[in-house]
Amino acid sequence: MAHRDMSDATRISYLTSEITVSQTIYDAASRILAAYISADKLHNENEDIMIDKSVRMALELALQTDKIMSSSTTGNKNL
Repeated sequence: MAHRDMSDATRISYLTSEITVSQTIYDAASRILAAYISADKLHNENEDIMIDKSVRMALELALQTDKIMSSSTTGNKNL
C-alpha cells in the first residue's frame, strides 16, 4: 500500500450555523439537565434556575466549539 498523507482525512469542517442551531442547543441542554437530575441537583425550589443554567451552558459549549472549530480551520494548531 502506498504512503498517503491522511492528516486532513479526519478533519471535520462545520459552518457556524451548523453548530449553534437551535436543535443542537436543545439536545445539549436536555442532556445537561438530565445530568443535574441524575446527580440529584434539581429540586422543585431550583427548577427554573437549573433549566436556565443548562440552556446557558449548552449555548456556551456551542459557541466555544464554534470558536475552536473556526480557529482549527485557519491553521491554529494550539488546541
